[in-house]
Amino acid sequence: EAPWTEAGCDMDWVLKDLAKRGVLQVMVEGGGRLHSSLLKHDLADQMVVYIGGKILGDQGAPAFAGLGIQTMTDTMDLRLIGAKQLGNDMRLDYERIRQGDQR
Repeated sequence: EAPWTEAGCDMDWVLKDLAKRGVLQVMVEGGGRLHSSLLKHDLADQMVVYIGGKILGDQGAPAFAGLGIQTMTDTMDLRLIGAKQLGNDMRLDYERIRQGDQR
């Protein structure tokens, strides 16, 4: 059983446990805090982003929260590796660019 902290489930432990069982890819769907936690702890290699043809009010849930990114020099870099139009929506596939990645 996965250990829990005040912040929630220990995702690093979960992913290592899954890897021991032969699971090498996991799709994670969640909110801004979960997405940010995975990125902050370097647990995400790829990201699939869906953009819908709808506008949500200014009180909508953020896609990322708590990363502490305030300026363009603080951003995490992503490389677009695929895009597909789905009716009026878009699916964008990205992979993380890490320091030293020359591709």
